[in-house]
Amino acid sequence: MYGNMARYAWALYPKIASNGYNREAFIALLRQELLKLEHAFGEYLANEVETNDGYAEKCKTLYQAMEWDGKKSGDGYYSSTSVLSFNYTDLIERFFDGGEDGAFANIHGKLGQEIIFGIDGKDCMDNPDAVAFTKTFRLMRRGGTRTDKLISTANSANLRDATDVIKFYGHSLGKADYSYFQSIFDGVDLYESKTILVFYYPYDSTDDGEEKNEAWRNRLANSINKLLVDYGATMDNKDHGKNLMHKLLLEGRLIIRGIQLN
Repeated sequence: MYGNMARYAWALYPKIASNGYNREAFIALLRQELLKLEHAFGEYLANEVETNDGYAEKCKTLYQAMEWDGKKSGDGYYSSTSVLSFNYTDLIERFFDGGEDGAFANIHGKLGQEIIFGIDGKDCMDNPDAVAFTKTFRLMRRGGTRTDKLISTANSANLRDATDVIKFYGHSLGKADYSYFQSIFDGVDLYESKTILVFYYPYDSTDDGEEKNEAWRNRLANSINKLLVDYGATMDNKDHGKNLMHKLLLEGRLIIRGIQLN
């Protein structure tokens, strides 16, 4: 595969190919093309945000609906909200108020700053050819992002302080960002703690929306299953790993819920 990619790239860039194959030159070429792609995407996204008059209001409505869904309040009850955004816009951050302990992070950059595309670093950090294209390495090279307040971590002596609820929306839950999910689940000690996972899909309340809702729900359920199976396989206690989803369901800690956008 590596050789096929090199031959394909060299066919597109004959000036480089005229000097013969060179590994360092090939890696540099791929990095250059990746930066071009990120820049082009930034310009495209900026134009989409600027020309879509309803986008900002929709972002605000969606965020507030998710934040307040099931959120407890009242005298003597303290809560804070943190957001880990894989979106490259900063509209939600403009009206975000997570409380004293809340945090907001556009983990892969945002418009007007560096935008990061890349592969998950879980199985690539020891590969000298791939590491420069992982999100992990590129985040480190940029200087990292302060994410220490995104979740309240747990340990065996203090599970009660773990983050109460983790909500997901609009993410494929795929391999490209798996390392983030593994770190979060490890941080809250997902198996032993009381942390609840809520996965949202866009709910269509129109008369002909039921078929769409069912398709969204099925797609999301399959993605959740894959994510939790992969995470369960990393647990030291393999029986716990195989039993993770059943335990979450039994304890009411795994929820799929439609969120109305129209």
